[in-house]
Amino acid sequence: MWHMECFCCCEDRDPAIVVPLLCHEEVKVCPDLCIGSLFRRAGGIDITPTLPVSDMAESISFYETAGFEVEPYDAGFSFVHLHDQSFASLDLIDGLDRSGNHAGCYVMVEDVDGWHDRLAASGLHVTDAEDMPWGMHEFTLTDPSGNSIRVGRNISTNDADQVLVIERTAFSDDFVEPYRAMRYLLLSECLRPIAALRVLASAPSPGALFAS
Repeated sequence: MWHMECFCCCEDRDPAIVVPLLCHEEVKVCPDLCIGSLFRRAGGIDITPTLPVSDMAESISFYETAGFEVEPYDAGFSFVHLHDQSFASLDLIDGLDRSGNHAGCYVMVEDVDGWHDRLAASGLHVTDAEDMPWGMHEFTLTDPSGNSIRVGRNISTNDADQVLVIERTAFSDDFVEPYRAMRYLLLSECLRPIAALRVLASAPSPGALFAS
């Protein structure tokens, strides 16, 4: 029995998923209906990846084991949810080569290690959760069809740290594609605008950042 009322919609919600405002911790709202609605009204967009799968029954079992809710639409398509939020869609593809499947998605969460431990405890194979040179603390979960589900969070604490991470990575002699890390962070929410401007100013050829 739930006993947490959302301050916005006044509905009874699971206490585990309602979150407080930064400025008023006593004001707690639910993530999908209320936070999601405010996010979209503010101009945000929801993105749900469609992941190709080779065996629908096997994939449904996998994602349910991982803690997701799966809603089959028909024999060839299913919706994956987490706490009433859309996570992904599963699309059955005949003849899918699992070894050659490079599809996937990136999941941004605060408690990366908690996700890692929960998935590992479920018996699923996950890589170690590590701090990466591009400024993310992350790990990878691979589903039976070869889709890579990367789970991570930003660990750069300030603009200077973020610029340093990018320069060390993107301008390293060991980095095969010199501008890939810089382009990734510039086009993501990991880098704040002022740091992005500093990166552009420090790049030997800023136009190369967005070259195909």
